[in-house]
Amino acid sequence: MIPRRIQLSFFLLILLTLPITSIAQPTVPYFEPDTCLIDTFGLNAECGHLIVYENRLDETSPTLRLQVVILKNRSDTPLPDPVVYLEGGPGGSIALGGASLGGLFLDTRDFILMEQRGNRLSQPWLDCPEYDAAVLETLTMVTEDELDLLAAAASDCRDRFQAQNIDLSQYHSAATAADFEDLRRVLGIEQWNLYGISYGTRLALTMLRDYPDGIRSLMLDSVYPPVIDTYTDIPQLYVQARERLFAACEMDEECDSAYPNLEQRLEQAVQQMNGHPVEVTIPGYQLSITGDDLLGFLYITMYDIESIRLLPLLITQLADNNYTLLAPLLENLTYYLHAVTDGKYWSVECHEEYPFNSPEDIDHQQLPLQYHYDLAVCPVWEAGVADAVADEAVVSSVPVLLMTGELDSSTPPQWARIASQTLENSLLVEFPNRAHTVSVTPCGQQIITDFIRDPFSDIDTACVQTAPPIDFFVPADWVITTANYQLYSTLTTSTNLSLVFVIALGLFLVELLMLPLQIVRSLLKRSDSQPTAAYILRIGLSGLAIAALVFVVGLASVLLPMFRSAPTQLVIGIPRTSSALLILPPLIVLIGVVLLPLLVLMWKRRWWSTLIRVHITAVAIADFVFCWTMAQTGYLGLWF
Repeated sequence: MIPRRIQLSFFLLILLTLPITSIAQPTVPYFEPDTCLIDTFGLNAECGHLIVYENRLDETSPTLRLQVVILKNRSDTPLPDPVVYLEGGPGGSIALGGASLGGLFLDTRDFILMEQRGNRLSQPWLDCPEYDAAVLETLTMVTEDELDLLAAAASDCRDRFQAQNIDLSQYHSAATAADFEDLRRVLGIEQWNLYGISYGTRLALTMLRDYPDGIRSLMLDSVYPPVIDTYTDIPQLYVQARERLFAACEMDEECDSAYPNLEQRLEQAVQQMNGHPVEVTIPGYQLSITGDDLLGFLYITMYDIESIRLLPLLITQLADNNYTLLAPLLENLTYYLHAVTDGKYWSVECHEEYPFNSPEDIDHQQLPLQYHYDLAVCPVWEAGVADAVADEAVVSSVPVLLMTGELDSSTPPQWARIASQTLENSLLVEFPNRAHTVSVTPCGQQIITDFIRDPFSDIDTACVQTAPPIDFFVPADWVITTANYQLYSTLTTSTNLSLVFVIALGLFLVELLMLPLQIVRSLLKRSDSQPTAAYILRIGLSGLAIAALVFVVGLASVLLPMFRSAPTQLVIGIPRTSSALLILPPLIVLIGVVLLPLLVLMWKRRWWSTLIRVHITAVAIADFVFCWTMAQTGYLGLWF
């Protein structure tokens, strides 16, 4: 028999343990304050994680941790309905820069971001590096088995997740919508406004369908409604998007003159590349690009208006068997692969989109390549099948702003029109001469600002009519060259060369700082003055150092603003207005060759002290390094 004193102690221990357990394990869902895992751009932020069940019908299922970022408003009297941002993809992370969009609302409202289940900043993260590697492998060869290879890679990823007790059928739009509803309730928010871009618009419409009472308004940019059938719709819509591109170039006098018969040139390029795939080298890979690969790549580039600007040039060059632009553009493929979480993407698309597309209605000939990948992966992903409501139009009287770009190939204007038909209080705004993501334009931001102030008021959308035409890249305005990309690629892939190049510039700077001393010494005509040839060498090398520094500083002053405004421009070349810089590299090479005999003579006749001779030789070597780098990257010979 257990002594009474021990029984009492054991009973007290149980009583003391109960409250500790209840504190350590609060009721799911709950919010747990934590550090911010994304760049908040210096804005005042509160961060943490929302804890939810993976399977909401099973409280024994694992819990998920979803990063939450609340950007705090700047008002003394803030409005009670914040804006919640819904990232695109599916599979896009809030780490991609979603917080930068908050500044539009922070004068009066909080701006809330939450990582969707399965994405990069959630636990678990449904990342599939096996698949990313397989995609790049398929681009290194031409084979009919590439879809089998991708399906096998996806199967390996699926098996890995299932071994970790992850249920891939629980990462779809309806489950994510429920997560956001949990967040709203946990934070004690009565109503909020939804701001979604691309797939974020489908998620917003799913939330509107399932939880309408908590939503004041929706702002949808590049609309992807549940009711459409992606795989049957996209082929024809992609053809129409290309036709709009061809028409835009034809209506632009400079573009039409530089790139006539664009549609025929594209067909020519596709046929040539299908017959003879093009070998393209990017860091870490030797790709073999076919015409079908090209069409898939063009589909991706038509997301962005800056990329659309270069397509006539790219198509024409490819038709002329000039493939220099392919490498810098294809290198972005690695960024695209890593920007989207594959496992999350398939858990959405294979659950609620793929099952509702009739295979016999799919035009496989015109279907972009990446959708062929989906058709191969979905049968093996085991994402489950959504209820029929996931393929139905969302009906609502909540005010909705829908924005779409005329040239958008991935979420074309037709989809926004379809969505608006069952949204009683909707405003549809189509932006001419724009592609994917139009709300970030000044006009888009003005419309959003007016809409969220009073969603039921008349919104002035006249600014869309003043949109400028597409400013295509044409040889009349640009020196077309990949030298900028080659310089960037060379210096970033070779640490040693980058260091040597920086040292060379440092020697040029030292020579520049020593120039006044040289001039003073020459004017004093000291008794130990050297022959005229010695001073020609000295001043000549100083001139080369100055010219090289002027080129580097001038090039940076041209390229950095281009990089901030539209990085795609760096691939194209140099604006004609700055092309005078391109005289300097070949001029430096020419003068360096002329001075070389004098450098030899300096050592032979022992001009100056040994220390000065070593310095002059170092500057000459730096000039050689500069000239070699310019030759390797293609800046030599680019006369304007």
